[in-house]
Amino acid sequence: MLKVLIILEAGRAPSGITRGLIYEKLFRENGYKCKYVSRNSLYLLQLSVKPPWVLKFLNPAWIGSVAVRLNRIYVKIIHQYIIFLSDKFDLVYTSKVWDYNLLHTLKVTKNKRIVFDFGDSVWLYRSNYKFNEILSMVDVITTDNKYMVEYIKKYNSNCFVIPDYPQLEIFDKLRKNKKTGKEKIIIGWIGSPTTLFNNSIIWKVLHDLFIKFDNIHLRLVGVGRTDNIFPDYYYIDYSTRGTYNQKEMAEEILNMDIGLFPLQDIEASKVRGVLKASVYMCGGVPVISSAIGESNDFIQDGYNGFLAENEEEWMQKLERLIVDKQLRETIGKNGLDTVRSTFSLESNFKKLISAFNKI
Repeated sequence: MLKVLIILEAGRAPSGITRGLIYEKLFRENGYKCKYVSRNSLYLLQLSVKPPWVLKFLNPAWIGSVAVRLNRIYVKIIHQYIIFLSDKFDLVYTSKVWDYNLLHTLKVTKNKRIVFDFGDSVWLYRSNYKFNEILSMVDVITTDNKYMVEYIKKYNSNCFVIPDYPQLEIFDKLRKNKKTGKEKIIIGWIGSPTTLFNNSIIWKVLHDLFIKFDNIHLRLVGVGRTDNIFPDYYYIDYSTRGTYNQKEMAEEILNMDIGLFPLQDIEASKVRGVLKASVYMCGGVPVISSAIGESNDFIQDGYNGFLAENEEEWMQKLERLIVDKQLRETIGKNGLDTVRSTFSLESNFKKLISAFNKI
């Protein structure tokens, strides 16, 4: 029985579930003994972004600062725990963890076999301390799309592509609760504070749409503390949600009529996966994406979604979906069919085990 220590960056955060916890049952059924450890406290991370309403009488900035400091202490303690715990396991699988000191200790001092999972263009981050050294040091690397492989292979030839599984079963369970007969068409975006900036490429498009149509509403999910996205223009009808869990994400998407996936034409966008597009599709929501990176491969323009190369195309395709309910339903159904036929948790698990066996 192979014993695997699985280190997640933030426990039950969406990426922790999608890239790690989602396989828990399959690990058990296939005879693997696994231990999950979160490098950060998800509660403290969430507290640093948006304090709960019971603490509304306190200064949010002060609460956030205290939460960040407490989490740093938590991380130091957890690192020592992980190093101690590693002696009991044959292999270490890390997901979205790029702390060089921790990984160096596990590899060099403890001589552990490491499968290193990551996504996005981490090499561009300010916090990427010795990231390329990490790629060279670990045994095997897994990532979520083929565009990332080109960079990885400069440092490590042992690389496996395992796409993010969009957890379709959560949407299927909640689908019966999908709202109908809404007064306005919901144009939605879901992401995080660190990806919110991508929407800047369609700000003008959104302004023009809200001047032209009075039956649309913009829903921005995952914006963190930011509530005032737009200036106080009376014609921009929008609402925000700071944070969400997997169930809340599905509920939000199921209430949308159109899903936005804008991307800047930069390196960081070109190596992104298509999880955002696939979760819109899970909700039966027609997605419009920038024609960048893997979206060009995954989205068949006009069939299971739309691709837009410029503001003119964004405006044209959003207008078509706003005025044509039948088109929204057809594209949404085709997207849902695409997800059902393309993604398989079992297939992803087999790819992960192949990565484990590569060592």
